[in-house]
Order: sequence, then structure tokens, then C-alpha cells
Amino acid sequence: MRSVILLPGSGLFVLARAQAPTKLPVGVYEMPLRRINGNDAYGMDIGVGTPPQKVTLLVDTGSNTYSVESPNDVYCQQGMCKETGTYDNKTSSTSKYINSGFNNVVSSLGYGDVLSDTLTVGGSSLPDMEFGYMQGHSRNPSRPLPAIAGLSLQCANGTCDNTQSFTQALYEKGYIRKRAYSVFLGPGDGSVPAQLVMGGGQAPGFRDGGVIGQVVLSGISLRQGGRANVDDTYEGDDKKVLWDTGSPWWYAPVLVFRSVTQYFGLADAEPYDGRLEVDCKYREVTDDKLVGAYGDREMTVKVSMAKYITETDVVPIA
Repeated sequence: MRSVILLPGSGLFVLARAQAPTKLPVGVYEMPLRRINGNDAYGMDIGVGTPPQKVTLLVDTGSNTYSVESPNDVYCQQGMCKETGTYDNKTSSTSKYINSGFNNVVSSLGYGDVLSDTLTVGGSSLPDMEFGYMQGHSRNPSRPLPAIAGLSLQCANGTCDNTQSFTQALYEKGYIRKRAYSVFLGPGDGSVPAQLVMGGGQAPGFRDGGVIGQVVLSGISLRQGGRANVDDTYEGDDKKVLWDTGSPWWYAPVLVFRSVTQYFGLADAEPYDGRLEVDCKYREVTDDKLVGAYGDREMTVKVSMAKYITETDVVPIA
């Protein structure tokens, strides 16, 4: 594999424009999303327990499980859950223990138990929902620590013995009418609110909207003044890219990475340096774009280079 993680994307899932809101049918829930983790991800607020305790879940279309954080998690005690909140099962009158051995199967390797409790979703109370209750992490998280709402339509690996995806759990409890969802992330500048709709194939109020999972990326190029500065073609396994709300990144060859970082005046940047500080002058919109070609190049996504410069308020935690 020759690909490297490049820079955060900017609402690339959006293939829609907002229309006037419509009344939701029974079995469909609409939830506003907001940017979390220094604008790297999207979160939804739900209530857990009786009385409801507010927590924010990272919406991840590529994950199989969903869970909430315990206040006893050592990382939460260090302040890493301050932005997204925790749930204390001992203070909920409707909490029930189901079993142990939960794992959230993401990079931080969160572990704990499976509990059942009432969730408040989209303004509705949903009793007896089972979810992971994370007591700790096997790997040191490197950023603010949210729990995850995995939206896979059906859990299809060993983790399913203990828990389900958020979509599957809602469907099997009969709370949503279809095992389906729609995500509208908006243009990325906050002018149009992002939304998640569970239970319907398309978000009411939007047209031609949706989220793509695994896609075939055939090429990527940096275009300056309408001409390709660098143009790279993907081959073999490099062409398969996971495009989901939990991985809001472009994946690009080193050649493209070098060209992009040089464009932003970062001559010595390395692929795994993480966040890169650049001059705010690059936020001025120009005709320069990063262009991705998908399938047999029948579809392209063009993102202005100015869109890659975002402000962040993330504060490292010692």
C-alpha cells in the first residue's frame, strides 16, 4: 500500500441541497448533528437513562457497534470526555446489566459491559435499548474521547454476539420502520445544519442525499489555474477507499501529499505529522482544487484548497 492519510475532508458525503422541512412519518427519527473533535467528526446528542443524561455520540457510518462512556473510565477522569459527556448507570432507575465482554472495535479498543436502558432519540423515549458501556481503553486515545454510534446496517462479525449497530438495534426493537438512514453533512461552513435521519432511505427535506461506504478511487490530482500540477492514478488495493463519517479524510499517494503540503508552504511536512499549521491566507478562495476521480473516472469530486484550512479549538490533554 502506498497511500497515506492526507488532510480532513469538508462535507464530501453531501450530494444534496436543503429543501423545506416535512413532517416525519412514524418510525423515522431526525437528529441534528454538530461538529466535534476539533471539526474532525460529527456528533449527535441523545439522552441515556431515567432521568436522561445527555451524551454526544460520534456518528460513524463505518462501525458495527454503539456505546456510551462511563465516568469511571480513566481517560474520562482525565477530562477527555468533557466535550461529549458520560453516563452513570448507577443514577438511572431503568438501567439493567446484560453481560460483559463488550469491545467497540475501533482504534482506541474501548471495552466494558453491555447494558440496557432508555434512550431519548430525536425527542422520543425508546425503552430497553442495549448498548456498550465502556469502562476503559486498551490504547491511549490521542484526542477528545467520544463514544461511537456505529450505523452499519447489520453487524457482521464476532462483536455481534454482544451488541449491535445503532441502526440494527433500533430496527430489531421495532423503533424504526426500515433498516436504513440518511446523512446530510451540509457544506461544512455551518450555513446549513447537518442532520441524521434514522428509519428512512432518504432524509426528509433533502433530495438526492446519501452516504457512500467503500468506493473505488481511480485517481487524484491537484489543479492550479485549471491545470493539473500533479495527477496520480490508483492501482490494485490502493483503489479501495473507506469513505464514511468516521474517517473524514482524503487518502492520497505520497506524491500528491508532497505537492499539497508544498502548496500550503509546508516544505518539511511528513505524512504522519497529524494536524499541520498553515498561514490563514490560504483560506482565501481561489480556483485551485484537489480533485478525486471515482469508479472509471465517471464521477469526480472537486474541493477548493481553501476548504482544507479549518480553525480548531482542540487543547491537548497531558
